[in-house]
Amino acid sequence: MSASGTGGIATQTITRNLPQGAAGTKTITEQWLDETEFNTRVSELYALKYNVQTSYDTGIYNLTATIGSDAQDNTDTEPEEAQWQVQPQFVEKPILESEVPLIAALSSDTIEALRLALKNPKGQFDVTATELTSFNLIRNIMALGIEGLPYYTVNLSRTMRVSRTHVIRWANPQVNDRKVYSKNALIAAYNIPAYVAVQMPESMDVTLTNGITAFWGYYPKWYSTSTAPKNSLTVSQEFLYDRWITSADMFVVA
Repeated sequence: MSASGTGGIATQTITRNLPQGAAGTKTITEQWLDETEFNTRVSELYALKYNVQTSYDTGIYNLTATIGSDAQDNTDTEPEEAQWQVQPQFVEKPILESEVPLIAALSSDTIEALRLALKNPKGQFDVTATELTSFNLIRNIMALGIEGLPYYTVNLSRTMRVSRTHVIRWANPQVNDRKVYSKNALIAAYNIPAYVAVQMPESMDVTLTNGITAFWGYYPKWYSTSTAPKNSLTVSQEFLYDRWITSADMFVVA
């Protein structure tokens, strides 16, 4: 089929595949000259549960839409079960906030002297004799421009595939919500399976050298969505296990 003028549909081809014993599939291939009408057509096909693939080439808007037993998505109200993953997460932390023994053994006064030394490399600082060797070593390291130390933590995630018409009921954290979950609280709140829970690190309270309190726990991120084949969506959410500052309610432990 063809159309005259500068806009509208240029060509359309409809094919059907009817394999024995199956409901079959229907494929529509179209070329459009007008972008607005093309976008309207794509929206119409999505609403009819077609799986739509689009492309653009030298003034021509192309689409291929498929529907049928081999292409249409599952429109059941219940989504598939969420799949969980526990993966290593690479993180770099400022050298004076790291928990390596060399840093952890220093007093808060020496830590503060190192911060000042970073701003004033030629300054003189009052450091106790027992910490002077460590002070000079760290000061020289920082003078080389090394600002952080790498370490690995854990990133927990869940992923689920649903129909595009499905209402996602996963809860996002509130804006500016700074709630960090203990391991047990996260398991209960998100119904984490036992086979995943045994791979999760334990949560714990810690006190830093300067008296600041912190907590090793899980921080929920906002979930994200992406399109998937057969008119479906992939929904995913991550929970980062790390050390979170809890002094002055910067983060609240659940």
